[in-house]
Amino acid sequence: MSTQVKGTEFEKKVARLFNLMGYKTEIKKMLNDTEIDIYGEANLGPSKIKMIAECKNYTAKNVQLDEMKIFNGVVSSFSRKEIQQAYVITTEGFAPQAKAFAEENGIECFTYSELLNKLINFDHYLDWIIENYENDEISKYYVDLDAEKREKQKVEVYKPIDKYINEWLSKKEKNHISILGEYGTGKTSFCKKYAYDLALRYKEDPTNNRIPILINLRDYAKAMNIKQLITDLLVNQHNLRNATFSTFSKMNEEGLFLLIFDGFDEMAQKVDVNITMANFNELSKTAIFEKSKVILTCRTEYFRTKEKEREVLEKGEGYVDISDKPNFEILHLKDFTDKKIKKFLQKRIPEEWESYYAQINNTYNLMELAHRPVLLDIIAESLPQLVARREEINAAKLYEVYTNFWLERDIMNERTFIKKEDRTFFMQELAFQMLVDEKLSIHYSQMAESIKKHFKLEKAEEIDYFSHDIMTCSFMNRDEGGNYSFAHKSSMEFFVAKKLAQEFNQNKQTSFKQKEITTEISDFVVNLLAWDEDCIKRLEKWLLEEEDSNLLTNLMRIMNEAPKLNSQAKKCLESLFTEENERLRRLSTEKCPQSIEGMVYIPETEFIMGSYEYDAERPVRKVKVNTFYIDRYPVTNAQYKEFVDATKHQAPEYWEGGKIPTGKEDHPVVCVSWHDARAYCEWKSKVTGVKVRLPKEEEWELAGRGILGRRWPWGNEFDHKKCNTNESRVGDTTSVRRYEEGKSPYGCYDMAGNVWEWCHDWYKVSPGKNPQGPDDRISRVLRGGSWYGYANGCRVANRYGDVPEDTGYNVGFRCCQDFLK
Repeated sequence: MSTQVKGTEFEKKVARLFNLMGYKTEIKKMLNDTEIDIYGEANLGPSKIKMIAECKNYTAKNVQLDEMKIFNGVVSSFSRKEIQQAYVITTEGFAPQAKAFAEENGIECFTYSELLNKLINFDHYLDWIIENYENDEISKYYVDLDAEKREKQKVEVYKPIDKYINEWLSKKEKNHISILGEYGTGKTSFCKKYAYDLALRYKEDPTNNRIPILINLRDYAKAMNIKQLITDLLVNQHNLRNATFSTFSKMNEEGLFLLIFDGFDEMAQKVDVNITMANFNELSKTAIFEKSKVILTCRTEYFRTKEKEREVLEKGEGYVDISDKPNFEILHLKDFTDKKIKKFLQKRIPEEWESYYAQINNTYNLMELAHRPVLLDIIAESLPQLVARREEINAAKLYEVYTNFWLERDIMNERTFIKKEDRTFFMQELAFQMLVDEKLSIHYSQMAESIKKHFKLEKAEEIDYFSHDIMTCSFMNRDEGGNYSFAHKSSMEFFVAKKLAQEFNQNKQTSFKQKEITTEISDFVVNLLAWDEDCIKRLEKWLLEEEDSNLLTNLMRIMNEAPKLNSQAKKCLESLFTEENERLRRLSTEKCPQSIEGMVYIPETEFIMGSYEYDAERPVRKVKVNTFYIDRYPVTNAQYKEFVDATKHQAPEYWEGGKIPTGKEDHPVVCVSWHDARAYCEWKSKVTGVKVRLPKEEEWELAGRGILGRRWPWGNEFDHKKCNTNESRVGDTTSVRRYEEGKSPYGCYDMAGNVWEWCHDWYKVSPGKNPQGPDDRISRVLRGGSWYGYANGCRVANRYGDVPEDTGYNVGFRCCQDFLK
């Protein structure tokens, strides 16, 4: 590009900024026989302001005194009526003598960045960022966080994450970072701290730093529009003059901001997947410019597996697709190291930190929990009580001790007159109502009504008194608009879980049926339940007798998380599933009117079908299935060979010369299409004289998981020794009889892993209620996962669709047969 062309492009960019400032501009305008780079007019009340601007597109060169004198001569050729303002805009800077000369002669000098800064004055906003952090208690004991980036088999660690972000800000290759972290790893604290640091740097050197724009997404729990979000922040919340979205967008395009969107999961959990996708795409619009820089934080556990995380943030199977956005990347926050734990304690408890560290180190499970910053803070606050209990410590018990400690301290200090039990009850009711209403805050006017209802008050002065007491001595914060929200989202989740656990122990189902809970809440519930004989009996009774989808979904969440979180729960669930295995296999044998070789008899029953984990598996519901038979094993190569020999059907492609590979006679046949599988069934029907077919989805799922909704055929905790998946490191099919311990409750083998299995049904994502069957008959259902896939893909509820003509080295089938009376 020639120097003249570069200059013209720079003039156009500068002219656009003046347009945003209210000027109507012209480029290369002839005035007094002189070509002016930019001429502009703006209406200011009854008068009109006219200006001219000289543009200097330099590289590593400042505007010099002689150049300023030449431009001053041009300015002097106009009268004050003709031109009221004169500017020199450059890409670099000004020599001191040139700047002094310009000021003496009324010429305003700006670099391009400085002119951009004139569009909106962010001084008060930056002061707010700084004061907000300095007034936050976390500023007193913040410890730098580390992060890692995972790409294929390579993991890079950054200590601290701030260093990586600083370098990233100066690079062009990537302009969006999603920072993921488990609950309590310090995402919000990092956002506040980094925004604070950047605000200080900007105030000191605005030319070489960006303005931090910190947006808490928990305030936007519904479908959002980026234009409305930015306008609300800049205009409504911080009263910034001239803060139009067009001005903001231009400044963002030119690289003046670092946009920090904190808490995507807090927004996403409140809406369905379509709105989540739309919201993510709205936020992504801020990262489309080459110079823009955007940080998005989210809980890792919102994406329940590595596969889900990458679906949402990279591949997007039905969620959010960023596969075509190479400028996006993901960082994972790391838990505290021992060194950071010590550093935190030194700041938090300077005089006693060594004693606290020793107690944490010598208390069962406490050091593991202490690696999570938020739990370490709670431990530091309530350690003496935790140690005194001498029992297994988990996150729920930490919160139990912490909340009790907080409430008792308020009562002891005479900051409250409401009993601890009443205050706890109200926090539980309020937290649950906020969950049901999908609100993260409540206005003080509504708080009074809730207090009246829950404390059964009538007199206005009593309501006011209780309201003031609750609002000043609780776990909630108030914003400038009078909206109250829990100081930490985890506190709200704990109080919801406490309410659910209490109602479960009281055999009450109301709240379980009212709203589907999150995984974070179910984690707390798991560790709040007793997990004794009564608990298991009640759990089983609800699973067998109740049909409400929310109730079943919530119980399934609790059961899925229990083995990972609670050793006693793990033992109880193993016992529950063992008893179910024995019962179902006994019923299958006792009720079977006629045994069929190689098949399992499954009597008519109702079972829990589906899962909450993927949209394609929803809803969790009770399904009644008629009596049927199903193959104990997938169809083997040897069995398929009989069919091929009898019908001259084309052999699978891996059978060289039409022969089964040596040693694979009892491996499941693969490389068969849905049509091949159906043809086999039709042949088998002729041979046996009884109609043989592919299983329906509900039949396959019942045979694989039993009636209580377990995740894998053997239970709710994955075990690579019980199936053939990627984790098993086999790398090929195995004998269908190999995994004896991985049998389903009815005694079927390989219902998890080895090969995907064709089902009769057409594939479609369930609509959630009253499924009517598929409209688009394109793909057929596959179930069970394979040797090539991972644990999550071989869950019994997992569904996959593929065109019926397709084949694969990990796709086979098994047969089904109706019960004929």
